[in-house]
This record gives sequence, C-alpha cells and structure tokens, in this order.
Amino acid sequence: MGYSSLSPIILIFFLFMLLPIIIAFLYSFTSYSLYSEPMFIGFENYFNIFTDEAFWQSLNRSLILVVIVVGLQYLCGIVLALLINENLKGMRWVKYILMVPWVIPVASTVMMFNWLLAPDYGLLNIIFTNFGFEHLNRYWFGDVKWSFFFVILMHIWRNTPFYAITFYAAMKNIPSELFEAAEIDGANSFQKFLNITMPALKYPSMIMICIHVFWTLNNFDFIWLSTGGGPVNATEVLATFTYEKAWVFYEFGEACASGIIMMAIMSIFAIIYIKIVGSEK
Repeated sequence: MGYSSLSPIILIFFLFMLLPIIIAFLYSFTSYSLYSEPMFIGFENYFNIFTDEAFWQSLNRSLILVVIVVGLQYLCGIVLALLINENLKGMRWVKYILMVPWVIPVASTVMMFNWLLAPDYGLLNIIFTNFGFEHLNRYWFGDVKWSFFFVILMHIWRNTPFYAITFYAAMKNIPSELFEAAEIDGANSFQKFLNITMPALKYPSMIMICIHVFWTLNNFDFIWLSTGGGPVNATEVLATFTYEKAWVFYEFGEACASGIIMMAIMSIFAIIYIKIVGSEK
C-alpha cells in the first residue's frame, strides 16, 4: 500500500528529474551539437571544459558569489529578525512590507535595478550628479569593476527577507522562561543571544544555508537578465557558462558535461551538509 501510494510521485521524479540527469550524463560523453549527431568521444568534453580558462573563471566567480551572498543574507536576516522580535516602534509595519522584495518576480527586480543604475536618468546617477560627482555617471551594470557588486546586491536585497521571516518564526518558538532564567542568572543581552537564541536557530540556519547555496549556485535569471554574463565576462558564472555552451554555441555535449560538473559540486556540498547535520543529532 505504501509503495503504491508513492508510485505517482516516484514516476514523476523519474520522468522529470532522474531521467533527464541520466540522459545528460550519457550525452556528456558524446560530441552532440547542432552540427553533428551524438558520437561517443569519452572524456573529451570534460577535458575541454577543464582546460577552458572561462570555466575556471566562472567557477571561481560562482563560489565567490555563493560565499558572499549566502553569508551576508544570513547575517542581515538574523539582524532583521532580532529587530522585529524586539517589537520596537514601527516594526509592525516592517513585518508587513518585509516580504515584498522576495515576492516580486525576478524580472521585475532586475528591471528596477536597471532603472536605478541607468546612466543619466537612473536614481543613483541623479544623486551623484546633484552632489557634484558627475564623473561617476555611468551604466553600472556595464562597468567591469562594479557590475558583479550590483549582482551581489540584487541577491541580498531579494532573499534577505526570507531569512528574516524564517528566523523570526524560530525566535517566536523559544520559550520565554529560558530568557527569564538567564536574566535571573545575570546574563546580558549578548550572552542570551549566544546561548539561547543561536542554538534555537541552528537547524533553521542549516536548512536555509543549504537551500540558498543551491539556489545561488544555480541562479541564472538574475545575471542573464541584468548583464548577460558581461561586461567582458565580468559576471559570468557556471549557470550562464553552461547556458552559453548549449544555446549560444550549440555544443550540447559540453553543456551536459558542464551541468554534470555543477551537479557534482552541489552533491559534494549536500554530502558534507548531511554529515554535519547527522553529527549534531
């Protein structure tokens, strides 16, 4: 009865997740492209990718993006959750509008940032011009030095509210008796946060970090809609690198190999994550 109840989900999982992975894995060993039929070539696609400097730059940028974005989202989320939990004046309105950045479609978010960073009429450039910094007027997404910074900023702006609401919900489940007992024992606010709040956030933190590592490493739409991986590949990450292999150069075999490498990286992280969670029980 149990297996028969699960069979529809198992079938959907096989057809739409496992089967495409198997097919991509098999194609990664072929010369499949728009110009040729699939022909087995062994590990040549993987060799081509690992000797491609653009791949290593994309991998390095992806890892930097994950570390900075997930780390700052986590820290900002905890700070916001603590502020909301304190019931300070005006925080009730913050609760109402906090999730707005997260529920806005990604395309709308990118359009908003494009407007903010546009030359001449963009809000950021207008502010610089009014304060006498006309020389800073530029299209910021088209600047090699600054484009990646604003991609990071978009990630943080959109996803931090999700962290904040999750941590706020976890904080509300902490028994107030624990804080009262800590006060009786003479604990200060930092000690209460360190010894009561943070342990209560341990498992929500692990889940949030794991999910957002996968989301950020796989993220394609933010970068493609804002910079397209440019300028001069300054914002190229593994997701856009793989997309270009498939749909710009039509090298489907190499694109599959790149996708398999991405999956391997995430699998390694997942295994480490499971080991850490298991060791904590």
